[in-house]
Amino acid sequence: MSQKYIPRVIIWDEVCTVPRPVLETFLDWLNQRGVQVVCCGDQGQPPPIAEESPHDWLKEHCDYYEEITVDHQSRCEKLKALKCAIRLQPDRVQCKEMRKALPRCRGWTDFVDDWQPRDLILVTRKAPRDQAQKLLFEHHKEAFPDKLVPLLYRPRDTRLQNVLVTIPGPDMAKEELVLNDVVEVSVETAQEVLDGKWGQDWALGYALTVHSSQGLTIKDPQKVWIVDDYIQWSNLAYLTVSRVQYLNQLARCCPPPDTDGRPPPAYDEAVARKNIGRKIQSYQRVDAAKGHKCNLRLKDVDALKEKQRNRCSSCNIELLWCYEPKDTRQFSVDRIDNAKGHIRDNVRLVCLECNRKRGAAALTHCEATKNGGVPPGNVSAGQLQDLFDSI
Repeated sequence: MSQKYIPRVIIWDEVCTVPRPVLETFLDWLNQRGVQVVCCGDQGQPPPIAEESPHDWLKEHCDYYEEITVDHQSRCEKLKALKCAIRLQPDRVQCKEMRKALPRCRGWTDFVDDWQPRDLILVTRKAPRDQAQKLLFEHHKEAFPDKLVPLLYRPRDTRLQNVLVTIPGPDMAKEELVLNDVVEVSVETAQEVLDGKWGQDWALGYALTVHSSQGLTIKDPQKVWIVDDYIQWSNLAYLTVSRVQYLNQLARCCPPPDTDGRPPPAYDEAVARKNIGRKIQSYQRVDAAKGHKCNLRLKDVDALKEKQRNRCSSCNIELLWCYEPKDTRQFSVDRIDNAKGHIRDNVRLVCLECNRKRGAAALTHCEATKNGGVPPGNVSAGQLQDLFDSI
């Protein structure tokens, strides 16, 4: 066991979560060393955010490909039928079929009355997800004070994986964790976490996420409540159906009440035009400072709005053109290639939340490069060898 070696056969499960450029680099490195790699995954699963799914590339370059059609996860015919109906379908089709199979949508109050701490929720947008988890924790404290609270490990530096982490609680036990691992703590400890006494690397874990759910089997009577705000986000409907065993484990409910209870402002053409012009001027200043070209005009934004049917190209929610300053549903113009400016054919409309997420990912990539780390998609064979030698 003390001698390091590379096994002759490696089974790589959940390959759908790996961005194609990273997977390609690793496979090239392993093939050069005569290693046989068996890749397993479901093409219908959500692809890595802002990355290309690896399945099409794998089918083109692999020595052998086989698609398994037998569904060992589903235990009822209705669930199997729903899963077949939405697999590899556009988000809107998935949403329609999901609502057809689950016609009843509970009100938020009714949902909270039926919710159990072991149940999970699925919410696609950050604002309602945070609000839902906050309200569920308050209910948890009152109705289930003796039951444990799930916490999600979310380190600020996501490059730190498989490291010993101090688990919040009086015992201060240490466990080896990776991003999105879940631990359970007492209600009192969870409150301390929310108060900031245990750092900034933890969040409430009531919500089902793409990465924390990989390989997860949610067994009856545990349920997944779909908070039907916007469930159209990169095959999340299919992911949810794939995690349960019976259709009666799925249920829909209305989103939680807003913090301030106010709806977005009514649409006003003059206000919308003013907001578009203000943002275009901001993009022009940013591009000028970076030496990039910007030829975006108001008519270009109008054309994108019509082409995308006023939907965010990432999460498919309806975009707002008249909004409160902090409303993350407001429109923004995202560059497809960040090495270029805001020019025609290099932009798309996204909501502010998706734009921020992509910007945060780009910032992490930049910081990793500056600090000598390995940014995603740019791993060299030499760096892989150095990594193996350092284990």
